[in-house]
Parts: sequence; C-alpha cells; structure tokens
Amino acid sequence: MGVRVAPGTPNLPYLLFSSILLTWNYHQFAFPLGKLYFLSVFLSIMIYTLTAHMSDIFPKQQKPDTILPFLS
Repeated sequence: MGVRVAPGTPNLPYLLFSSILLTWNYHQFAFPLGKLYFLSVFLSIMIYTLTAHMSDIFPKQQKPDTILPFLS
C-alpha cells in the first residue's frame, strides 16, 4: 500500500489499479453479496487512499508572514 513513486506525489492511479485487481477476483464469484462486497472494499480503499494522501493532493496554505514587511 505504501509504494511511493516520488516524494510529494500521490500515487492514486497505482492504488486505484491495485484495488481493482485485488477485489476483482472476489467479484467474479457468484455469491449473493458479491457486488456489495466488491463495492464496499473498493470504496473503503478509495476513502483510505484519499484521506492518506489528502495533504499531498491539497497542500496546506502557509500563512503569510505579516511581521517581516514592517521590520524591513
């Protein structure tokens, strides 16, 4: 899960592709809750991925330093 391509870049396509591959085998079986299981695992992996990489996708804006302009 924690494979990093480069520092600071989220690897959402990798996790998306791997989660589809991991859950697709279970989706092929014909038990009644197969699609529900597939959707729940897929959504949980996507939510975990988005929350884990939220700081990379949306970097926090640093507050501008308002004291330095007055000192210079």
